[in-house]
Amino acid sequence: MKNNKLKISSIGGIWKIALGLCMSYSLTSIAFGYNCSLVLDPEARDEAFENSYQTMTAEVIGQDDAVRQVMTAIQRLKTGLYDPKRPFGRFYLVGSTGVGKTELSKALTKELGGLGDMLIKIKGESYQSSSDITKLTGAPPSYVGYGDEPLFSVANLARRAVEVKLLDGTVKKVNVFLWDEFEKGSKALENLMLGILDEGEVHLADGTVVDLRDSIHIVTSNEGASKVN
Repeated sequence: MKNNKLKISSIGGIWKIALGLCMSYSLTSIAFGYNCSLVLDPEARDEAFENSYQTMTAEVIGQDDAVRQVMTAIQRLKTGLYDPKRPFGRFYLVGSTGVGKTELSKALTKELGGLGDMLIKIKGESYQSSSDITKLTGAPPSYVGYGDEPLFSVANLARRAVEVKLLDGTVKKVNVFLWDEFEKGSKALENLMLGILDEGEVHLADGTVVDLRDSIHIVTSNEGASKVN
Protein backbone atom coordinates (compact mmCIF):
# COMPACT_ATOMS: atom_id res chain seq x y z
CA MET A 1 0.00 0.00 0.00
CA LYS A 2 1.34 3.43 -0.91
CA ASN A 3 2.31 5.58 2.04
CA ASN A 4 0.65 8.99 1.67
CA LYS A 5 1.63 10.34 5.07
CA LEU A 6 3.78 13.46 5.25
CA LYS A 7 6.71 13.62 7.67
CA ILE A 8 9.05 16.50 8.44
CA SER A 9 12.76 16.99 9.05
CA SER A 10 15.22 19.85 8.77
CA ILE A 11 18.45 19.88 6.80
CA GLY A 12 20.60 22.99 6.61
CA GLY A 13 17.84 25.04 8.22
CA ILE A 14 15.23 24.25 5.54
CA TRP A 15 12.27 22.25 6.82
CA LYS A 16 11.69 19.32 4.50
CA ILE A 17 8.37 17.53 4.31
CA ALA A 18 8.50 14.30 2.38
CA LEU A 19 6.52 11.11 2.27
CA GLY A 20 8.11 8.45 4.42
CA LEU A 21 10.88 10.59 5.94
CA CYS A 22 11.55 10.56 9.66
CA MET A 23 11.52 13.65 11.84
CA SER A 24 14.69 15.31 13.10
CA TYR A 25 15.61 18.83 14.12
CA SER A 26 18.65 21.01 13.42
CA LEU A 27 18.65 24.43 15.06
CA THR A 28 21.08 26.54 13.08
CA SER A 29 21.05 29.53 15.42
CA ILE A 30 20.43 30.24 19.10
CA ALA A 31 18.36 33.21 20.28
CA PHE A 32 18.76 34.62 23.78
CA GLY A 33 16.19 36.34 25.95
CA TYR A 34 13.31 33.97 25.23
CA ASN A 35 11.57 31.32 27.31
CA CYS A 36 12.00 28.44 24.88
CA SER A 37 10.51 25.67 27.02
CA LEU A 38 7.16 25.88 25.22
CA VAL A 39 8.55 25.08 21.80
CA LEU A 40 11.47 22.85 22.70
CA ASP A 41 9.22 20.49 24.65
CA PRO A 42 7.07 18.67 22.07
CA GLU A 43 4.46 17.93 24.76
CA ALA A 44 4.08 21.59 25.78
CA ARG A 45 1.07 22.83 23.80
CA ASP A 46 -0.98 25.91 24.59
CA GLU A 47 -4.64 26.31 23.77
CA ALA A 48 -3.97 28.53 20.76
CA PHE A 49 -1.65 25.90 19.26
CA GLU A 50 -4.25 23.15 19.64
CA ASN A 51 -6.97 25.34 18.17
CA SER A 52 -4.78 26.05 15.14
CA TYR A 53 -3.97 22.37 14.80
CA GLN A 54 -7.63 21.36 14.88
CA THR A 55 -8.56 24.00 12.32
CA MET A 56 -5.84 22.97 9.89
CA THR A 57 -6.44 19.22 10.16
CA ALA A 58 -10.08 19.89 9.31
CA GLU A 59 -8.92 21.41 6.02
CA VAL A 60 -5.94 19.15 5.23
CA ILE A 61 -7.48 15.70 5.38
CA GLY A 62 -5.35 12.71 6.36
CA GLN A 63 -2.16 14.60 7.21
CA ASP A 64 -2.62 15.18 10.95
CA ASP A 65 0.98 14.35 11.86
CA ALA A 66 2.44 16.60 9.16
CA VAL A 67 0.17 19.49 10.20
CA ARG A 68 1.24 19.12 13.83
CA GLN A 69 4.90 19.15 12.87
CA VAL A 70 4.49 22.18 10.61
CA MET A 71 2.68 24.05 13.38
CA THR A 72 5.46 23.07 15.81
CA ALA A 73 8.01 24.54 13.39
CA ILE A 74 5.97 27.77 13.12
CA GLN A 75 5.77 27.91 16.91
CA ARG A 76 9.56 27.71 17.10
CA LEU A 77 9.90 30.49 14.54
CA LYS A 78 7.57 32.68 16.60
CA THR A 79 10.03 32.54 19.51
CA GLY A 80 12.79 34.06 17.37
CA LEU A 81 14.68 30.79 16.87
CA TYR A 82 15.57 31.42 13.24
CA ASP A 83 18.40 32.93 11.26
CA PRO A 84 17.61 36.68 10.97
CA LYS A 85 19.68 36.87 7.77
CA ARG A 86 17.40 34.43 5.94
CA PRO A 87 13.64 34.13 5.37
CA PHE A 88 11.43 33.68 8.43
CA GLY A 89 10.38 30.17 7.36
CA ARG A 90 11.39 27.71 4.62
CA PHE A 91 9.48 24.48 3.96
CA TYR A 92 10.02 21.83 1.28
CA LEU A 93 7.08 19.54 0.52
CA VAL A 94 7.62 16.45 -1.62
CA GLY A 95 4.91 14.03 -2.64
CA SER A 96 2.71 12.79 -5.43
CA THR A 97 -0.29 14.76 -6.68
CA GLY A 98 -3.25 14.86 -4.32
CA VAL A 99 -1.56 14.23 -0.96
CA GLY A 100 -2.24 17.75 0.30
CA LYS A 101 0.87 19.84 -0.40
CA THR A 102 -0.96 22.84 -1.82
CA GLU A 103 -3.87 22.54 0.61
CA LEU A 104 -1.44 22.60 3.53
CA SER A 105 0.07 25.80 2.12
CA LYS A 106 -3.34 27.43 1.82
CA ALA A 107 -4.40 26.31 5.28
CA LEU A 108 -1.17 27.60 6.83
CA THR A 109 -1.61 31.03 5.21
CA LYS A 110 -5.19 31.21 6.42
CA GLU A 111 -4.26 30.13 9.94
CA LEU A 112 -1.55 32.80 10.10
CA GLY A 113 -4.28 35.36 9.44
CA GLY A 114 -4.09 35.74 5.69
CA LEU A 115 -6.89 35.83 3.15
CA GLY A 116 -6.96 33.58 0.10
CA ASP A 117 -5.17 36.01 -2.23
CA MET A 118 -2.37 36.62 0.28
CA LEU A 119 -0.70 33.30 -0.61
CA ILE A 120 1.68 34.31 -3.41
CA LYS A 121 1.78 31.42 -5.89
CA ILE A 122 4.68 30.90 -8.28
CA LYS A 123 3.94 27.92 -10.54
CA GLY A 124 7.01 26.33 -12.08
CA GLU A 125 5.23 25.51 -15.34
CA SER A 126 4.61 29.23 -15.89
CA TYR A 127 8.35 29.99 -15.88
CA GLN A 128 9.80 27.45 -18.31
CA SER A 129 11.78 30.11 -20.19
CA SER A 130 14.49 32.20 -18.56
CA SER A 131 12.79 35.33 -19.96
CA ASP A 132 9.68 34.56 -17.91
CA ILE A 133 11.58 35.63 -14.79
CA THR A 134 10.86 39.26 -15.76
CA LYS A 135 7.32 38.70 -14.45
CA LEU A 136 8.87 38.26 -11.02
CA THR A 137 11.70 40.79 -11.02
CA GLY A 138 10.68 43.21 -13.77
CA ALA A 139 11.95 43.80 -17.30
CA PRO A 140 14.81 46.15 -18.24
CA PRO A 141 14.24 49.06 -20.66
CA SER A 142 13.27 48.08 -24.24
CA TYR A 143 12.25 44.56 -23.15
CA VAL A 144 8.71 43.19 -23.23
CA GLY A 145 7.03 43.92 -19.92
CA TYR A 146 9.07 47.01 -19.08
CA GLY A 147 7.01 49.26 -16.84
CA ASP A 148 4.79 46.44 -15.56
CA GLU A 149 4.77 45.89 -11.81
CA PRO A 150 6.76 42.72 -10.99
CA LEU A 151 5.46 40.20 -8.48
CA PHE A 152 8.35 40.96 -6.10
CA SER A 153 7.72 44.71 -6.10
CA VAL A 154 7.70 46.32 -2.66
CA ALA A 155 4.17 47.64 -3.21
CA ASN A 156 2.76 44.23 -4.19
CA LEU A 157 4.38 42.51 -1.22
CA ALA A 158 3.02 45.16 1.14
CA ARG A 159 -0.52 44.61 -0.19
CA ARG A 160 -0.29 40.86 0.38
CA ALA A 161 1.50 40.77 3.72
CA VAL A 162 0.08 38.70 6.58
CA GLU A 163 0.34 40.03 10.13
CA VAL A 164 1.83 37.28 12.29
CA LYS A 165 1.82 37.69 16.06
CA LEU A 166 5.01 36.46 17.72
CA LEU A 167 5.12 34.90 21.19
CA ASP A 168 6.56 38.08 22.70
CA GLY A 169 3.46 40.00 21.56
CA THR A 170 5.05 41.85 18.65
CA VAL A 171 3.55 41.67 15.16
CA LYS A 172 5.61 40.82 12.08
CA LYS A 173 4.30 41.44 8.58
CA VAL A 174 5.14 38.32 6.60
CA ASN A 175 4.70 37.31 2.96
CA VAL A 176 3.85 33.66 2.26
CA PHE A 177 5.13 32.21 -1.03
CA LEU A 178 4.18 28.92 -2.66
CA TRP A 179 6.77 27.74 -5.20
CA ASP A 180 4.53 25.14 -6.79
CA GLU A 181 6.34 22.27 -8.55
CA PHE A 182 9.40 24.44 -9.06
CA GLU A 183 11.20 21.66 -10.95
CA LYS A 184 8.93 22.32 -13.94
CA GLY A 185 10.41 25.80 -14.29
CA SER A 186 13.64 26.95 -15.89
CA LYS A 187 17.07 26.90 -14.30
CA ALA A 188 16.73 30.66 -13.93
CA LEU A 189 13.68 30.16 -11.71
CA GLU A 190 15.51 27.62 -9.58
CA ASN A 191 18.51 29.93 -9.17
CA LEU A 192 16.25 32.83 -8.23
CA MET A 193 14.44 30.73 -5.63
CA LEU A 194 17.64 29.32 -4.10
CA GLY A 195 19.14 32.81 -3.91
CA ILE A 196 16.11 34.08 -2.01
CA LEU A 197 16.12 31.13 0.39
CA ASP A 198 19.81 31.60 1.08
CA GLU A 199 20.16 35.38 1.19
CA GLY A 200 16.66 36.62 2.04
CA GLU A 201 16.56 39.22 -0.73
CA VAL A 202 15.88 39.64 -4.42
CA HIS A 203 17.28 42.13 -6.96
CA LEU A 204 14.78 43.72 -9.34
CA ALA A 205 15.58 44.82 -12.88
CA ASP A 206 15.50 48.51 -11.88
CA GLY A 207 18.22 47.94 -9.28
CA THR A 208 15.91 47.78 -6.26
CA VAL A 209 16.95 45.26 -3.61
CA VAL A 210 13.85 43.83 -1.93
CA ASP A 211 14.22 42.49 1.62
CA LEU A 212 12.53 39.06 1.88
CA ARG A 213 13.70 38.04 5.34
CA ASP A 214 10.17 38.52 6.65
CA SER A 215 8.73 35.81 4.44
CA ILE A 216 7.72 32.15 4.50
CA HIS A 217 8.56 30.01 1.46
CA ILE A 218 6.78 26.73 0.79
CA VAL A 219 8.45 24.78 -2.02
CA THR A 220 6.55 21.82 -3.47
CA SER A 221 7.70 19.11 -5.84
CA ASN A 222 6.52 15.82 -7.32
CA GLU A 223 10.09 14.86 -8.18
CA GLY A 224 11.27 11.87 -6.16
CA ALA A 225 7.78 11.16 -4.83
CA SER A 226 8.00 7.51 -5.84
CA LYS A 227 11.18 7.07 -3.79
CA VAL A 228 9.80 8.60 -0.60
CA ASN A 229 6.62 6.58 -1.06
